[in-house]
Amino acid sequence: MDREGRVCVGVFDSGIGGMTLLAECRRRMPSLRFYYYGDNGNAPYGGKSKAELLSLSRRVLGLFASIGTDAVLLACNTVTTACVEDLRKEYAFPVVGTEPALRAAAGCENLLVLATAATLKSGEYARLQRERAGHTVCFAPEKLVAAIERNAPFFEKIGMADHLPALHPDGVVLGCTHFVYLKKYI
Repeated sequence: MDREGRVCVGVFDSGIGGMTLLAECRRRMPSLRFYYYGDNGNAPYGGKSKAELLSLSRRVLGLFASIGTDAVLLACNTVTTACVEDLRKEYAFPVVGTEPALRAAAGCENLLVLATAATLKSGEYARLQRERAGHTVCFAPEKLVAAIERNAPFFEKIGMADHLPALHPDGVVLGCTHFVYLKKYI
C-alpha cells in the first residue's frame, strides 16, 4: 500500500500493448494506484526464449517488489504463457496473467488466433487449445508488434495485408495486448 493506504498494482507489458489493460483497470478500480512498466527497449518479446523472458520479467517484478506493490498484472500474453507459474512461486505478492481468450471464442467454428510465436509454442496455450472444439488457425505476425511500437499512435499507417493471412474466420482472438490497437483494422 502507498502512504495514502491505497493498494498498489504493477502492470507489466513488453511495450505499449498493456496500456489498454491499464486503462481498463483504472476505469474499473479507480481507488487503486497503478504503476506501469512497458519494456519497449526489449520489445518484441515473441521471439525470446523462456530463459530470456524469465530474466526480463524478474528484473521488472523485482522493481515492483522494491517499491512495495501489492500485486502485479502481467499484461503480456507471452510472459504469462511462458512464465506465470515460475513468477508466482518466486514473489510474495499475487501475480495475475493474461492469456489468449480461446474460451470466449467457444462459439466460433473457424477461429484465427493472432499471438506471438512464444505464446503459441507454450504449454499453457496448448492446454487452452485442447479444450477448444472446431478448426483453429494459429498465426504469429511477429513483425506486427514492432510495427505497432514504431507507428504508435498512427496505427492506420500499418498495412494489415502485410501482416495477416488471407482468411475469413468466424472470429479472431487477439492473443497479444498490442493487437488491441488494431482491432478495427483486423
